[in-house]
Amino acid sequence: SSSSSSSPSLDSLTVHLSPLPPSFTVSSLRSLLRPHALPSSCRIRGLPSATLDGTGFKTNSGGASAQKKVQAIKGSVSTPLIGYAVFRSRADAELVISKGHLLLPPSQGGGKVYVDSVPSTPFDTSRTVFCGNLPYGAHESTLESHFNAVLSDSAFGGDDGGGGGGGG
Repeated sequence: SSSSSSSPSLDSLTVHLSPLPPSFTVSSLRSLLRPHALPSSCRIRGLPSATLDGTGFKTNSGGASAQKKVQAIKGSVSTPLIGYAVFRSRADAELVISKGHLLLPPSQGGGKVYVDSVPSTPFDTSRTVFCGNLPYGAHESTLESHFNAVLSDSAFGGDDGGGGGGGG
């Protein structure tokens, strides 16, 4: 067994593929990747069940059980899927990522599946601000306008150092 310091991180071996057709299986994903590199494991996930509510914020719509109820009513699954493949070597993962996209076979509807690396965090923590305790009716556009104004003031020297942002 090799030490963890000399082995590549799991993130560097993992490839993200999307969108996959709703009928895609792990076997389909392996078949799609086989001409390029053999994955050591594959998994398929549905899109997150969180949806935007009327205020522009994400809410949990009841998870998988609600999604299954909607699918039962509609009689079909129409949500695209997301695939992840873990490769044995960084070179194999980079080879697949270098393609940019893979073409689905005609039996799966044709089209492109985009291929990318998996970031170690889903966002840049140095550029992220948490805004809590917002009123129920808050809209994303209002927050965006506020932050654009604050950033504009500070970026152009409008702050006098007193933290008021009033200029001068």
